[in-house]
Amino acid sequence: MKLCRFELLSSPGTPRSGIVYGSKVYETDGANPVGVHEWADVRLLSPVGFPPSVRIFAPTEEGYQWEHGPDVPFPSFAYLNPTTLLGPGFAMPMPEYTKQVHADPCLAVVIAGAGRDVPVDEADGLVLGLTLVTSFHSNNEKAARARDAGFALGPAITTPDELDDAVTVDERGRRYRFGLSLTVNAEEVLKVDLSDLPFTFAELLSYASESAPLHQGDIVAVSLGANDRALDKGDQVQAVCEKLGTLTTRIG
Repeated sequence: MKLCRFELLSSPGTPRSGIVYGSKVYETDGANPVGVHEWADVRLLSPVGFPPSVRIFAPTEEGYQWEHGPDVPFPSFAYLNPTTLLGPGFAMPMPEYTKQVHADPCLAVVIAGAGRDVPVDEADGLVLGLTLVTSFHSNNEKAARARDAGFALGPAITTPDELDDAVTVDERGRRYRFGLSLTVNAEEVLKVDLSDLPFTFAELLSYASESAPLHQGDIVAVSLGANDRALDKGDQVQAVCEKLGTLTTRIG
């Protein structure tokens, strides 16, 4: 399933939940169907209203690409500011404190349960589904505020069962075998094969839960690397994945 939040164009400001199927959105009250809407009549919102926390794992700044091999150190993660969350199709204001903003495409999971010190072989069981994140950051700022520019989330949450045909499972957890790309003004600037990631989400979730518990609604994202394209006002940025959809953000 593809779980979403949306508002009707005829009734803006009232968030609703539903399931995307084909060209329609099936509204639910959380458990039961309550209506069917045409795609043209809705505006998607972030599939998570206000996540309790947002963690992002990223490669080291030196090369900003994931390293491989037996001696690769386990990655660290940073927290994004949940108040800078944008839904799909929303505009991100250019921050006044910087003249250059870059975008990282990320694969992310939404947490369904709660846990601390979660074993690797149990971590995939905490996942409600996968979604896309575009993290915007400034290179000329100190690390503490470099990612305060904002981040986009969406377009929907794809549940794990819908991805079974593109998954390899071993003792390290589920590994996803599909691609993700980043485009700026319809020009592809980065393309990644997710099967090349050196760590599984099960390993990352287990590691993240050692220092603080995971809670329902938490977002854990993996940055797939930066690109050299600096963004200007008016640019349209898209994270594109055949399995998860397209997440569009305009720089305002």
